[in-house]
Amino acid sequence: MALSLGGEAIYNYNNLDDHQRWLMKCCWGNDEQGWDWPLHAQYLAEATLRPVITDEGITQPSDGLDRFRTFVLSFPGMNMQRLAEHSIRFTAQLKHDSAAAIIDVGEKVLNSYRLVGDNPLALQLNLPYDWCGTQSLMLMRISVQPELAVRPLKSEALFLHYRIPLDLGSINPPIKGVEDIAHVGSMDGYELRVEHLNA
Repeated sequence: MALSLGGEAIYNYNNLDDHQRWLMKCCWGNDEQGWDWPLHAQYLAEATLRPVITDEGITQPSDGLDRFRTFVLSFPGMNMQRLAEHSIRFTAQLKHDSAAAIIDVGEKVLNSYRLVGDNPLALQLNLPYDWCGTQSLMLMRISVQPELAVRPLKSEALFLHYRIPLDLGSINPPIKGVEDIAHVGSMDGYELRVEHLNA
């Protein structure tokens, strides 16, 4: 029993999420790291202000001419004023199946964003119905600098990576960004600015 409890304690210590790690290493934690205020704020933002992508399923506009796979991207700590100061950079790639080539779809994604909320910033993204399929997948990498943060989230780990299944048979649970994922292609990507949402 003692070995089991010890093993579980070691496992739990080594499998903390970012918020738990921040609590342990901040100035109030057991493993205090001597961070200054900007580092405290940066690591707290990285733990709590990651963008979330919510799958809304298949939608059809009132004109009934086309169908879309709709997602809502929520950016905690961001609003239109913050976006004017710090644009959001991203890459977007589409893969239809395991044998297909990866296609850059960033420009299409950039032109598909629609503003649905300002505090926090929330964007609707309508993807073409023909992008969906059993093995279809969209890969996004997002660089965002919300309030609190002094630089883009997880910039040392090449930002936040989102793996978005486009299977027609299911709706995804909310998707949070992860770091340290290998990236294919250029990191330059696309820049979302306020004027894209005012068009």
